[in-house]
Amino acid sequence: MAKKNYGKDWETHFKTDFMRTFPNEFILRLKDNTSKYKNASKNPCDFLCHIDGKLFMIEVKCHYGNTFPFSALSQYDELANDWCGLKDVRKCVVLWMIDHDLVLIVPISEITKMMNDGLVSINVKTYKKYNIIEPTYTMKRVFPEVDYTKILEVED
Repeated sequence: MAKKNYGKDWETHFKTDFMRTFPNEFILRLKDNTSKYKNASKNPCDFLCHIDGKLFMIEVKCHYGNTFPFSALSQYDELANDWCGLKDVRKCVVLWMIDHDLVLIVPISEITKMMNDGLVSINVKTYKKYNIIEPTYTMKRVFPEVDYTKILEVED
């Protein structure tokens, strides 16, 4: 039996949890381009959020299995290079490893370090060697309910 694709539902759930965590802050879901054309424009991330005077560019992913391959992060080049060094801009991936009931906040800078170390994925057994943030969350029936306060630990 095929596994359910929770991608869009996880994005919706992220927004709900984010607004609960930061009720007076700004969050904008960037509209997905539904066109499948090769040269169609694509967004650098799923969400733009403004928290405590900082802009957060957040890509939201969920994945089955023990590893999340960097090849599944098509937004990496834009996030790693295009806004590099801008003051008060934070870039990260919020990753839900479904099979492990594990939620991680992965700064793009840590993905760059991992790639420079020769890694091709985030592994549930070895991610603690890097500055990957584990937010507080409670597993509910399907989705984890996440407190995103620790996203403020993501650095430039």
